[in-house]
Amino acid sequence: MIYKSLLSCSNNTRELGGIKTADGRVTRNGVFWRSDVPVGPAAEDIEKLLSHGVTTVMDMRTGWEAEKAPDTLSGTAGFEYHHFPITEGSGVPESLEAVPLSYMTIATAGNMPMVMKVLAEAKKGVLFHCTAGKDCTGVVTAIIYSWPAELGARILLTTMLSAASTTEKGLRPFLQFTRRQKGKFVSQTKRA
Repeated sequence: MIYKSLLSCSNNTRELGGIKTADGRVTRNGVFWRSDVPVGPAAEDIEKLLSHGVTTVMDMRTGWEAEKAPDTLSGTAGFEYHHFPITEGSGVPESLEAVPLSYMTIATAGNMPMVMKVLAEAKKGVLFHCTAGKDCTGVVTAIIYSWPAELGARILLTTMLSAASTTEKGLRPFLQFTRRQKGKFVSQTKRA
């Protein structure tokens, strides 16, 4: 299978719609797009995003990464830009066995409740990204895909509650989001 990024300005932009969930439903198109950093989008990239209803951009790179390679969508008309650096778990794991802990560290990062809040409150589609579109972006994708599965939501909630850095105030947007998300991303009627 040959994969091609949906945007010419990136190497790893994918749409999360059309995926069968654990409970047999299918994710909706045009809600969430994951990506590496979009640098210098062409007019057709901007048109593609806008025509698919993707108007919110969420950047999870560190401040240093964002300064080094700015997300040029941040200053583009028609897009609402958010920058929530996820620095936790951003180092290269020391071994293969350390990878799950690294991902759990990302999932419980201090800015993760804000990431979830933006996903919940976006009026249209969201493009979320980190530098390469794999670690932070992959963890957020896994969280999104776990929403319909009750067990996944319970595991995630337990993890969020257990994180020492998570406060009730910081967790509130996440909890509100998981209650509201049910019909936003997963089709309530379409079964695969």
